[in-house]
Amino acid sequence: MSSNRIAVLNYAKKMDGTAIATRLYYETLLQNNKPVEWFQLADYFDRDDYMHHENVIIGSRMPIRTLRAGYDRLRYFPDRISRMNFKGVFLADPSLIGIGLKAGAFMVKVHDLIPISEYSETRFYRMMFNHVLPKLDKASFIIVTTGYMKERISRYILDPDKIKIVTEPVYQKSEENVEVFHNKSDYGKTFQITYIAADRPYKNIRFFADLASKFQERSLNQFSFRVVSRLAPSTHDYIGKLGLKNLTISSEVKDINDIYKETHLLVYPSLQEGFGRPVVEAMSHGIPTVAGNIEPFREIMGDAGSLVEHWNTDDWVE
Repeated sequence: MSSNRIAVLNYAKKMDGTAIATRLYYETLLQNNKPVEWFQLADYFDRDDYMHHENVIIGSRMPIRTLRAGYDRLRYFPDRISRMNFKGVFLADPSLIGIGLKAGAFMVKVHDLIPISEYSETRFYRMMFNHVLPKLDKASFIIVTTGYMKERISRYILDPDKIKIVTEPVYQKSEENVEVFHNKSDYGKTFQITYIAADRPYKNIRFFADLASKFQERSLNQFSFRVVSRLAPSTHDYIGKLGLKNLTISSEVKDINDIYKETHLLVYPSLQEGFGRPVVEAMSHGIPTVAGNIEPFREIMGDAGSLVEHWNTDDWVE
């Protein structure tokens, strides 16, 4: 392969915010006539959940999932990519840092630091991130989405000037999106409240279901709720036990803009974020947004939305 090309490396599943953001970087480089090539890294055992692309590198068959995730990121994928010749690489997340260290010049995108926060899902990921973060100092540039993330990442590197804040883009021009929102026919019989998130504990999807339950208890039947997510079986069970008639689950969505066109209010009760893409997407459509009062949302929303201080369902209902 030509040595003047840039490799964009994505290891996130196709519906993840990381994958969506990485694709936008890739498309921007293409539109500016940059010599760029996309490489889709995929876990061997659930590879159908990843973006299909001509340059797909399937991970190892190591049977233990947690060990496989670390081995693939830190050893298997770096070894595969190091055989190719690129001018530089763009890493979709810091867990791929081993690829950059072997490739030479590299940039890395850091979306959040969930794995080393109290919301880390496994001890293994915490250990891996603690191993990876000091190595960020080797990167040519580190891209973050908020000042909050820049401050957090600055704790791990010697040269803060390497950290560049690049606000996450959205697909359509905001003027067009607002036009779509204001051209909606009257709210009709229902007012659609939406939450778009991956089903991870810190995303707080169960809290959103609790809100729907509160509305149902109060017979506020003009409000309907929709959660856009691939829910884990345990979350499905939790929602099922609430007996909600006002909540719809959308697990597969071809075009997220179709969801926004039907949404009158976005509610985003996430407990921890590095950015929060749906918040910006909703605001670009002119959709009112209510979110938890956490640092990234204070930065990206400002006075453009409503931030709720306390994690009390009654406060959120009001």
